Amino acid sequence: MTATMTPAETASADGEPPAEDGKKKGGAKKLLIVVAAVLVLGAAFELVLKPMLFPPHYKPGQPVPPGQIVSLPQNTINLTDGHLLQVTVALQLTEPASPAAIAKDDPKFLNAELTVFGALTQPDLLNPAGRTAAQAALLQAFQQIAGTSEGAQQISAVYFTNFVTQ
Repeated sequence: MTATMTPAETASADGEPPAEDGKKKGGAKKLLIVVAAVLVLGAAFELVLKPMLFPPHYKPGQPVPPGQIVSLPQNTINLTDGHLLQVTVALQLTEPASPAAIAKDDPKFLNAELTVFGALTQPDLLNPAGRTAAQAALLQAFQQIAGTSEGAQQISAVYFTNFVTQ
């Protein structure tokens, strides 16, 4: 006796009929998985590997996004007229700057504060224009100390977070 199979009996366990050559049809699922894997790998490259392998380089005059703000230790300085200045300075870093690398230069930054403020008098610092000039001089000195990273200055601004004269 010969047994014949009905079309329902020839379907595979997952409900798909076998292809003409005996293989299952699953090409659409495999294609979807491959496309999803390629998209995930592409996103991983763009978000993780590309910034590590190809960091951005800034051209002169090109705006650089701001980074973290780092405070220097408080400093007490003798002014040239015998008065005292107690100041705390914060540095606005740019995005490519490394706060850890900047922290290593703390003594150099404090020395620059002594040099800039030590040449001034209390009346110079009581005048808003004098404080602005001191900020500009500090910024220039700090940028020279910190240098550049990826073609951009590492420090973009200087802020006085504590400023007391006596």
